[in-house]
Amino acid sequence: MKNTKRFLLCIMLLMTCLMVFTLVGCDTLLGGGEHEHEFVKHEAKEPTCTEEGWLAYVTCSDCKDYTTFKSVPALGHDLSENYVEGDENVHSRVCSRCTYTDDMPHGWKKAGDAVLPTCTEDGKQDYTCDTCGSEKTETIKALGHSYPEKYTSVGDVHTITCSRCLDKKEESHSWYVIQSSDPTCTDGGVTYYGCDACGSSRNEIAPAKGHSFPENYQPTDDGHSLTCTDCGETFDGPHELVKVGVEKEPTCAETGTEVYACSVCGYEKRYTLPTVDEHFDGDWEITSSPTATVDGLKVLHCSRCDKVIDEEVLTCDAKTMPVLYFTGEYKNATNAKNEVEMGVTYTNPNGEEFTAYATIKVQGSSSVAYDKKNYTVKFYKDDTYDSKLKYDFGWGKENKYVIKANWVDFSNARNIVSCKLWGDIVASRPESENQKRLAALKTNAGAIDGFPISVYMNGEFHGIYTFNVPKDEWMFGMDDSPTEALIASDDWNHTDFYSLVESFYEASNGDIMSKNNGWELIYCGSDDYSWVAESFDKLIKFCQDNEGDAFRAGIENYLDVDAAIDYVIFMYANCMHDNASKNMLWATYDGKTWIPSVYDQDGTFGQYWDGVRIETPDRYLPQVVNGKIDVNITYGPSGNNNPKFILWDRILNAYTDEIVARYYELRETTLSTENIVAELKKVEDAIPSSVYDADAERWAESRANWWKGKYDSKVTSVPTWDYTKYHFDFMYEWMENRMNCYDEAIAAIEEFAKTK
Repeated sequence: MKNTKRFLLCIMLLMTCLMVFTLVGCDTLLGGGEHEHEFVKHEAKEPTCTEEGWLAYVTCSDCKDYTTFKSVPALGHDLSENYVEGDENVHSRVCSRCTYTDDMPHGWKKAGDAVLPTCTEDGKQDYTCDTCGSEKTETIKALGHSYPEKYTSVGDVHTITCSRCLDKKEESHSWYVIQSSDPTCTDGGVTYYGCDACGSSRNEIAPAKGHSFPENYQPTDDGHSLTCTDCGETFDGPHELVKVGVEKEPTCAETGTEVYACSVCGYEKRYTLPTVDEHFDGDWEITSSPTATVDGLKVLHCSRCDKVIDEEVLTCDAKTMPVLYFTGEYKNATNAKNEVEMGVTYTNPNGEEFTAYATIKVQGSSSVAYDKKNYTVKFYKDDTYDSKLKYDFGWGKENKYVIKANWVDFSNARNIVSCKLWGDIVASRPESENQKRLAALKTNAGAIDGFPISVYMNGEFHGIYTFNVPKDEWMFGMDDSPTEALIASDDWNHTDFYSLVESFYEASNGDIMSKNNGWELIYCGSDDYSWVAESFDKLIKFCQDNEGDAFRAGIENYLDVDAAIDYVIFMYANCMHDNASKNMLWATYDGKTWIPSVYDQDGTFGQYWDGVRIETPDRYLPQVVNGKIDVNITYGPSGNNNPKFILWDRILNAYTDEIVARYYELRETTLSTENIVAELKKVEDAIPSSVYDADAERWAESRANWWKGKYDSKVTSVPTWDYTKYHFDFMYEWMENRMNCYDEAIAAIEEFAKTK
């Protein structure tokens, strides 16, 4: 510090001398003459941003010790033009020469609208410094729920609701006991509770304990008593006598004895039964059994004198099953053209009944030749026959049905049971859209459906029939779509896919028939039905031109293969020789893919189509011949016009594995012998034996003549027709043997398939 002061003092003296020297002149001061000064730098200090600097020079080498001194001002800070962000509080400018920084607080301004806080989530506000561009975000803390102080009672809980967000907090009541009283023997107790959160209240009532009595009453002649062990109250009551039994039965001459006992204390009392002047119920006796058409009678005898004291009518068997009563000239309905107007009444033991009007006409070409005919029946509301009566017999409301006489099948079961089995098979595999649609129908998946019924004509028993769904479009659920059609085959010679349909035409009776009369168009969704023959012929032509892998590769464009596989399996199971190419229905929904279905299955369960011959259980089963599966069903009247039916031959050989697998699946379900027998049994149980007897008697002469006509005229001894010959017991045994034979045939085909 001292040195610094000395240095500054010296500097000041030098500066003073320099000034004097300058003013007076060097020569004057030195006393010498003139000379040129030579200035030489001696010492210097550089200025800084905040401190001055200086320069010192020797004035002249001759003048010695004299110097000049020059002050250099401080430079000041060299600050940058723009501020830069320092931290979250300030921004700065920095001197380029030193470490000095010029710090200024940020000038924060809101940037955009704030995100407001909610009850449960924070909000935020963004800010920007308008000087340095810095940004920051400040959190606005969540508000928290604003609940009221008091809960609101809601049933078993109480709640409070946030006034801002409507969040509801629910809690069980916090019950505390306000007041309570204990139950007594006769009075109940009660406990009052309050909730300290919401102010709700409730009470619980405890029932009276009831008196505590000893186990046994104390009996007397007049009654019995008990004393409560808790309160000491005594109760007396009369005996509650209940009849125990009769020790001795009274007769017309002697009194009897009856014993009563008190149900409370066991006290017994005996009473005398007076002699009787009235009859005693004995056993009922049937004096006349009911028949199919006539009621019977049973009577009740007195057990003491055997006098009849009551009687009861036994309802005839026909009244235990559905009945159709027709009135009118039904004999005028001799063929499919003659439609006869009739009155009709329907009754059913389940309570269903109606009276209306109907038209009937013969249904089916074979039925015309039989005395007991099939009829197509249409119901109407009045005798104008203009307003249809649509009645739901379980298949939806329709007015058109068929009553089938089943002339060649006295059991009346073969057709409807076979169709029921087919419907179950279709419904068991609804994989394609067609099968799903069929399975959803009320009408047995597109197959004939029906139930047994008794028919009366003008008050007389006409026989057993089955009431059936008609062979009609509503059976398939068709609804006038222009791509829907239904055709039927009814000819052996032209429907085995060896010839084409070619075209349909309207016959004189109104039926739409194919050119060769082998096919009938049952329904078409459009007025122009020319496309139907063309579409079905594509299926036939493809079958004719392709087999094996080629058949398999393209047949699904024309045929519902799943349905065809099922049809083949079922055809053999039931020995449906008459349904292989005849008595088939073919349906299409899209106008391209055809679905096979069945009808008129009289020739099943071992019976030949004519009703007087049988098929052996091993007849008409597929077999392996010469490295192929042989259909093994003869066709046509001669039985050998064509050696095979093309479609079934192609299906059996192209889809062998699928047929075997599907067979085993159905064998466990629909085609199990137990299931088939159970379905037959339903029909057997639905038709009383007396109704069968009445039907046999009603048509005895007609059936005898028909039976005789089946035999060669040279035969002198014709067996008597026996309607029970091919009846249910026969079917049960035949079906079991048939399925055993079928199992063997499938096993052989399965082994063959493994070698392919």
